[in-house]
Amino acid sequence: MQSDADFARGAALNEQELWREMARWSAGLVHEEGGLLFVAGPSRYLRVVIRLDRNIVGTAAVRRAREFFVAREDGHIVLVREPDDADVAKAACAAKYTPTWTERPMALHDPPEPSPLAGDIDVRVVSRSEQVLDYGKVVAEANDDPGERERAGLLFHDRTILTPHIAAFVAYIDDVPVACAMTLVSHGVAGVFYVATVESARRRGLGDALTRMSARAGFELGARAAWLGASEMGAELYRRIGFSDLGASVIEYESPPTAMEAINARPT
Repeated sequence: MQSDADFARGAALNEQELWREMARWSAGLVHEEGGLLFVAGPSRYLRVVIRLDRNIVGTAAVRRAREFFVAREDGHIVLVREPDDADVAKAACAAKYTPTWTERPMALHDPPEPSPLAGDIDVRVVSRSEQVLDYGKVVAEANDDPGERERAGLLFHDRTILTPHIAAFVAYIDDVPVACAMTLVSHGVAGVFYVATVESARRRGLGDALTRMSARAGFELGARAAWLGASEMGAELYRRIGFSDLGASVIEYESPPTAMEAINARPT
């Protein structure tokens, strides 16, 4: 079994790989330089900086983020993994960045048992372009978070998640897509991402079933462990599946408004 430190490192690398993929899916740019990863997509929610090298001090990371995105005036995100990036968080706060989304990394070291509902629900492996679109529809409809809603159409189209290291699933009720989940395997770790259920289909066990399917698929693709980022609301569901807290937080810090945005936000 991986040590806690090795697993945490693998989970962080797996998350970085997701951001690289999302840049590609949205026809964006991936740039790595001087210990930082820059992702530059067509939305403020797809423009992200992640520190790769902990020798880069937090103030330098935030300063370089602002310099890199200076021409993109509608904002960007500094992604912080605490406690490792506590100095980056401190520098972001000092520079008037705002923490807007927090999730709790959770670990799973063995494949979970299948859901007892698995044989009773219409779950389809995403294998065609139209199913990729269905996946995006669920993500957009199910999320209250504006970033996820905006990202959905930019990410889930054509054949974007139809690759050998990704397994994705969509559940249907009367041929209408209502729930989804996926896994992306890299660095020996399966990341379970974009778990979503539309409001009308909640409290039926679909999130539990698809999370289990995705995690099991990750192990089948060769992962030695799985992880996901849980909201406060979702953490208990994932504990019932077998996930345990890693004792860390992943926080998105949004850049402060530009001068033009500040002017536009003023009441008329």
